[in-house]
Amino acid sequence: MRKKTLRIILTQECHYYCNYCCNKLPEVQEKIWFKSEKEIADMIRSKGYSAICLTGGEPLLEPQYVGYFSAMAKDYNMPIYLYTDGLLLSKECIKMFDGINIGIHKKNQIRMILKNMPGILTYKNIRLRVEDTGRYELANNIPDEYIKTWTMNNCNNSFEYEDFVELKQ
Repeated sequence: MRKKTLRIILTQECHYYCNYCCNKLPEVQEKIWFKSEKEIADMIRSKGYSAICLTGGEPLLEPQYVGYFSAMAKDYNMPIYLYTDGLLLSKECIKMFDGINIGIHKKNQIRMILKNMPGILTYKNIRLRVEDTGRYELANNIPDEYIKTWTMNNCNNSFEYEDFVELKQ
């Protein structure tokens, strides 16, 4: 049997508040457990997850928890992934993760990310996620190997293999 991934929603706060956000879907909302930092740490220690995903909203708005859960994943030799809008990324942050998915929502966002982090696409753990319908409009100057498209259906396909928790602060 395939082990589950633990998806930790660190905050619902976000720079974009997209109306198509997976976290707003009723099917996702009913799957979310609200847990304290200690309860989530206990889950990581006891459940034998295959990986951890930090997400939000924008998880980098909660840097203390990003660092805490990243260190914990490394302590348990678990891969850790970040889902972000990319606006707050730094070189130090990028090194903490096995994979980073940057959700691309607007052309200006790509310009800001490339301005703030020149060379960001040279990191092997970075992937841009562009909604399938906006692929060519949003990322037409970025090589295809850096792009992963998705549709809203992807949000619902992972329930069997993921536990969803939201950090209760």
